[in-house]
Amino acid sequence: MLKLPQAFLLLGNVGGVINGSTCEAIMCTLAAVIDKALKDIGEDKIVKLVIYGSNKTHYVLHKVAKLVRISPSNFRPIATSSSADFALSPNDIRMAMEHDLANGLFPYSIVQPLTLQQLV
Repeated sequence: MLKLPQAFLLLGNVGGVINGSTCEAIMCTLAAVIDKALKDIGEDKIVKLVIYGSNKTHYVLHKVAKLVRISPSNFRPIATSSSADFALSPNDIRMAMEHDLANGLFPYSIVQPLTLQQLV
């Protein structure tokens, strides 16, 4: 009906998905990542999963994290600045992850907004 390319057809291990909103797309992505993480570390560890994102990440990520059972206290905003085009610093992410690992937590997702330059 939409005349989408063949890549959107479910053929074996490949296929496409059309989400109704950005929030829905983020929720599907985080739910899939959480399912994989919990399969690896155990269902009881959900309270120890941590999300990392820039301090400029849209609030929708926080709302979606709650919907997929991630505590708001387990979101780590990583400082960004215009001088670095709001890119996440690998060093800052590593330090945050090392701190959380040392405290028995499980880093599992890094979310960074795209800059206008990355979209063009």
